[in-house]
Amino acid sequence: MIDEIFKTPVYIESLDVNLKELKDLCLKERVKDKKGERKSNTGYQSGNINIDLYKNLFDSIFKHAEKFYKLFEVEKDLIFQNAWININGKKDVNFSHNHPGSFMSGVFYVQTPPKSGNITFENPINNFNFLSPMKFITKYNNYNACIMTLPTTEGTLLLFPSWLGHYVESNESNRERISISFNMGL
Repeated sequence: MIDEIFKTPVYIESLDVNLKELKDLCLKERVKDKKGERKSNTGYQSGNINIDLYKNLFDSIFKHAEKFYKLFEVEKDLIFQNAWININGKKDVNFSHNHPGSFMSGVFYVQTPPKSGNITFENPINNFNFLSPMKFITKYNNYNACIMTLPTTEGTLLLFPSWLGHYVESNESNRERISISFNMGL
């Protein structure tokens, strides 16, 4: 018998929203904000945005977040804490980080040209790469991998526990990768 005692879920769903409208809103935010912030990124990252301006998107996200949240069997209501825009040009990255103080985090991909960088999640088992016989592994899977990389696809929502470390690869495209990220708490 095998009992998988610790699992880390990532929720992936395509959303039917107006990507052109979202892109325009994101680009307007960058023009208005100009400077942006530096956290885990080398590209543009806005300060907290007003989610009411993105009502259709966040209404859709919330429906999926509630489904995902049920897996955790927590009795408190889930709320949006904050949201921000990421615009990564050529060679821009988001370095490894997590989202302390939140329960669930997510990202929605507005524009993802080919070769604009995938998102990579890090195995939460500390020092896993030191404990396993990495040089003898013939095929990586959910039991033996140190990282899992998922494509960044336009119109796709990813939800994940806020403690899960992740980073976004370098944008090797000449076009910008645009996403909207957010945190949710109890």
